[in-house]
Amino acid sequence: MIEKYVWSDIKKQVREWAKACIRCQKCKVSRHTKSKLGDFEQPDERFSVVHIDLIGKLPPSEGMQYCLTCIDRFSCWMEAIPIPEITAEIVGRAFYEKWICRFGVPAKIVTDQGRQFEAELFRSIAAICGAKVAHTTSYHPQCNGKVERLHRTLKGAIKAHNNIRWTESLPTVLLGLRAAIRPDISYTIAQMVYDRLKPAYLLAVDNQNEQTSVGQKNEISNWKELSPMPDEQSTTSCGRKIKKPVRFRE
Repeated sequence: MIEKYVWSDIKKQVREWAKACIRCQKCKVSRHTKSKLGDFEQPDERFSVVHIDLIGKLPPSEGMQYCLTCIDRFSCWMEAIPIPEITAEIVGRAFYEKWICRFGVPAKIVTDQGRQFEAELFRSIAAICGAKVAHTTSYHPQCNGKVERLHRTLKGAIKAHNNIRWTESLPTVLLGLRAAIRPDISYTIAQMVYDRLKPAYLLAVDNQNEQTSVGQKNEISNWKELSPMPDEQSTTSCGRKIKKPVRFRE
């Protein structure tokens, strides 16, 4: 048809005309096998949902070449655990000793489809502890974006220390990230977890400074009412909110 006739948007109009054919729609049925998009359930307590991932291969430092990264969805408390290898046994032991033994068993563990996290040993550790493991879909790192975004910040901070023995700088880097004030809630991650009070709160308040006492009480009450920001919405540099789809594979 194109050899004999031509007009503006001929391909578009022919395509729309073919799609409108009733006989073709009845005979050429295509099944849509795509799964529905899922949403993150907002956690209501600390350390109930944790995202974990691996970093590496890094320059050898004290026999360590990888890092197991963990971050709590509610408080954003992060841990970076140096490990020598990324076998299922080493990863499972590091997560149990450095996270579960310190913060308790999470209700859900979100990971990618790495062979270490899909191994029977890691699943057995989670099942014994009573945690549910949720795997993200392939080629969709946005599902685990909570910890993926941490990797960029963590690597940049370690590189800024300019220390080839990165295991020595890692505790200081984590301290700085936990003590930094978050712009969305105007509090630090350490305050979300430990609820540390300022030194002024430990001093006796006289009657002449009653206004300061009221301000301290208000700030304490604000800490107790803190809640996490919605994960499904993020803000661009222009201030516009965008939604990111989330897919899970059980």
